[in-house]
Amino acid sequence: GGQVPQASDGTVCNATAQGDLMLALHDQQWEEHLAIEGDASAKNPFFTDGYIGLNASLAVDRQGNVHTAAQHYYEFCDWNSSLYPNLLYSWHTPAQLAQGVHTTAMEQIVDEPNIYSGGAAQQQASMGNYCKLVLDGQDNPMIFYVGTPSGAQGGESRTSLRMARLEANVWTPEIIEVLEDWSVASLSADVDSQGTPGVAYFMKENPDDSDYPNHLRYAQRASDGTWNSVVVDNSS
Repeated sequence: GGQVPQASDGTVCNATAQGDLMLALHDQQWEEHLAIEGDASAKNPFFTDGYIGLNASLAVDRQGNVHTAAQHYYEFCDWNSSLYPNLLYSWHTPAQLAQGVHTTAMEQIVDEPNIYSGGAAQQQASMGNYCKLVLDGQDNPMIFYVGTPSGAQGGESRTSLRMARLEANVWTPEIIEVLEDWSVASLSADVDSQGTPGVAYFMKENPDDSDYPNHLRYAQRASDGTWNSVVVDNSS
């Protein structure tokens, strides 16, 4: 929902599309609130609005705050940016979502952003596929997702299943599993009563190899921060 996207010079990029992620809350009647704006400032300052929410996830903590994660997928005027989506996060208090109140929290980039300068790509990462947001026992958000870093400064550039957690207002991403010739087609995640995160995910080989069929895996984080992954079912 939300606003029709346009470029900074006023050019309407798609007159029939709305590019924002919305929340609808019911209190006597349904009322729409802006969750994450399709703002492209972190990707390309020329395009002031884009498409949010191809992958989105939501969780409500014990104080009623609404935590939202979503993929900023592309600017409507710049289709090439669909190759390099960003993963964004925001949260809203109950007061911000009260009837008749329409305020928007500032979104945060969860993992490595895309940075453009003068039309040239300085940093190209792709983050947020299949994102799933969960809360730990202290209501700190964790987001599970698939991402491909840019490999800037010689860093890791392979696609991986990832988790990022927010602590002291800083997002710290970590790799669960490097995917190599595999892709994740879906995932589900949660945190147990001891605060241990776990994720189940469907692995699909590219291209499909009948000697090692597509299969369901499960990974759990150990106390030392490592992730242990097992095959749940490898039936073809």
